Amino acid sequence: MLVGDDNKRFSAYANPPHRSEYSALFRRDYFEVSMIDLLPGVTEIAGTARRNELSRQILRHCNLALALYTTERFETDLKKSHDRNVAVVVPTYDIREFVCETLESVRRQDHPRVAAIVVDDGSSDGTERAALHYLNSHSGSMSACLLQIPHFGWPSVTRNVALYSLLPVGSEFIAFMDGDDVFASPSAVSALIEALRANPAAFAAYGDYDWISEGGETLRQSQEIKSRRNGKWTWRRDRRLTWRNLALGNHGVHHFQTLAVRRGVPFIPYFYRGEDSGYFARLFKKSAETYGGTLGGVIQVPKLVCHYRVRGNSITNMSEEVLVRNVDLMESGVVKGWQLPGGAERRFEEAGIPDSFVTKETISVWLAKQWANETLRSMFRGKFRTGISTLRQSFRDRRVYRRHIIGQFVQYLGKQVLEPRVMIQIIRRAYGKGRIGKSPPAEVR
Repeated sequence: MLVGDDNKRFSAYANPPHRSEYSALFRRDYFEVSMIDLLPGVTEIAGTARRNELSRQILRHCNLALALYTTERFETDLKKSHDRNVAVVVPTYDIREFVCETLESVRRQDHPRVAAIVVDDGSSDGTERAALHYLNSHSGSMSACLLQIPHFGWPSVTRNVALYSLLPVGSEFIAFMDGDDVFASPSAVSALIEALRANPAAFAAYGDYDWISEGGETLRQSQEIKSRRNGKWTWRRDRRLTWRNLALGNHGVHHFQTLAVRRGVPFIPYFYRGEDSGYFARLFKKSAETYGGTLGGVIQVPKLVCHYRVRGNSITNMSEEVLVRNVDLMESGVVKGWQLPGGAERRFEEAGIPDSFVTKETISVWLAKQWANETLRSMFRGKFRTGISTLRQSFRDRRVYRRHIIGQFVQYLGKQVLEPRVMIQIIRRAYGKGRIGKSPPAEVR
């Protein structure tokens, strides 16, 4: 651990570290550091070829020289015995043009004790330097630290380094914000923390999000919450946190950027894709185990928390190489886990959904959503033959009722057509600048 309650190597009470090239920042150098010492559960990473390779990469990275930068406000806060501090975990990688806006949204939070924990995944475009210049300019007003590690390409690695090795003393709550997204308002973090304080039995709270473009224009409004006549906001009935909605796949807010948790909840699972939903599944399962099959450990906060940025190299908008590989896999007949016999049941089991909700009707609706999503993503990428082939496969899936396939297909297609700004972005990415068929649309829910 580099920062922590029991860490003796990092202490605000020791001799002050030497100044770095950034005149307002402190720098601590660590030598002969092994990545395995910075991460929890590394020896348990196994089960797939990608996870096995990640485990080997982590074990190979030893005798590292790492530099930890901290602001003056961070140093001052370490000397105080504050509790109820909030640590905002910010993973970054090659997002130089967005990272300062993200850090600004963290700095402007109205909660009095917020610290940004930035872990850079070996960026090659100057993201780390851009972040350090920003922190250097706000060293006295913003509590933050920054550590750059070798590149792994797994967000779970950067997040777990922050959670396991960089949480300051007294961090009772943890929030998350990706390095290219922004908090929707200065009260976003406070709303989540107040909900947790008002419900001592709960260990996680989350709100809603909307989508913005690379330039910051709104692509899709918040779709989970709605305004009442009395001016208050509430969750839509089909988006409320219930086992039924989770089983049906109705619930769309499974992003770290909308989430705050108490310290001590499970660490991030090592997933290459679907890390957000995998972590939420762990929270739901923990709630069911703790509170007799109920979801009392997780709270919904009817507030817009995050502006989620859809951009060329994000997971929502996959890179060209990943896209080509996925299309090749589909065209070669390689199937996904949920397409295999028992795939839906395994997904429900991982999420801790009680067996009473796992009916044939529920499985049919959930699988229909997956098939419709796969079909439309292929078609919007210009892979119409693949889309038609996927649609035909869905009709041959005996687990799915045809009425559900048709209903979900029409519903998803209608959502895209009725949102002109999203359609414009899709057309630009698909046909603009000679990149026909190379960029996928915004994720269809």
